[in-house]
Amino acid sequence: MKGNKDMQEWWEGPELRDDQVPCRYVAAGEWPNARLQVDAPLSAHYGQEVARRLKAAMDQQKISQRTLARLCAVAQATISRTLRGEVLPDLGTLAKLEAALGVDIYPAGLYRNTPSPTAPDGPRQH
Repeated sequence: MKGNKDMQEWWEGPELRDDQVPCRYVAAGEWPNARLQVDAPLSAHYGQEVARRLKAAMDQQKISQRTLARLCAVAQATISRTLRGEVLPDLGTLAKLEAALGVDIYPAGLYRNTPSPTAPDGPRQH
């Protein structure tokens, strides 16, 4: 398990600074099911999983972006951009989406199974 100082350095490290929008890290395939570049930052992996979960919940419930936007008071453009990987939604937006859909959208703990660009020997250690 990483100590507090190690976790702080990891969270504040260069791999989480100045990240581009998630869809910019696509190596092959189509967003959100694409394979990401090997050096994609953790935020890109989170953005991809948020988009996948949001799309799956909307498809399962047969709900449109416009209807979801009305239900949770989030701009339809924000939902669209999240689905396309063009934005990382803030916590307030995620909370509203989860409450409206009744499902978890935020991929808590995803970092445990995501390869680190600075340590390509496997998942991040926790």
